[in-house]
Formats: sequence, structure tokens, C-alpha cells
Amino acid sequence: AYQVLRRITPAMRALPAGQTGAEPFCYVDAFAGASWPWPGWNCLGWWTATGGWVLQLVVEWMYGARAEHAGLKIKPCLPADWTSARVIRHFRDAVYDIAISKPAGSCGGNVKLVVDGLPVDGDILPVFPPGTTHQVACRIE
Repeated sequence: AYQVLRRITPAMRALPAGQTGAEPFCYVDAFAGASWPWPGWNCLGWWTATGGWVLQLVVEWMYGARAEHAGLKIKPCLPADWTSARVIRHFRDAVYDIAISKPAGSCGGNVKLVVDGLPVDGDILPVFPPGTTHQVACRIE
């Protein structure tokens, strides 16, 4: 999944934005073929909602910060060669600053959470009062 994400992400794609006609931050859904005067060109960069969907995919499924009724579920699935990541997630008007760490070579495992210095049982963070900010340490073992 991470390799697919790398291929479709504008900042990482093989064809530079200057050769596509699309803005460097835009996801595009089509490129002109070899018979077109400018092969690889795309002028429809704003015609998709892909950016929002990719952001949701990364935050909720890769970084694992998913909204649930009981609270914010933290279940990261980072690429094997990553050892850390950080995401700031707004949830029910509170801010969760989540630092994720894990051993190299693993993709998932048991999650240990500490919020504002206190351990949390399980993988669901409580709902905090609106307007508050909380430091979350997430260790994947």
C-alpha cells in the first residue's frame, strides 16, 4: 500500500510537474498519451477530490488515528522501514498531538498509549473537552 501511495503522491511521482502541466500539489486522474503533441500532459488537476481522500487514508489508516463513537482509535500501520511518525489530529474540537514509534522492520503490533504522561488501557483515546491539546505517545511493540 505504501508503494502505491508513493507512486500516486504528487511530490513523489516520477514525472515532474513541469512536464505534466498540473500543479505540483495536485492529484491528477489522466495523462495524455503518446499521440498527443505533449505526451504526459494533464490539464485536469483540479477535477478530482483525491487529495482529501488520500489525506484521510494516511491519517486514519497509515497513522491509524480513526474516529470512533467511544473516542479516537489509535492503530497505526506504518511502512516496515519507518521507525517513527507524527500526526496532529483534531477530534471533537480537541487536539491530539500523536508521536508514533516502532521497531524497524515491523508494520504493526500491540499499541501502548500514554496521554499527557498517563498510560491508557487499550487503543482508544478518551474524548477530551473542546479547546484542549493533548500529547500522545504511541509505541508499537
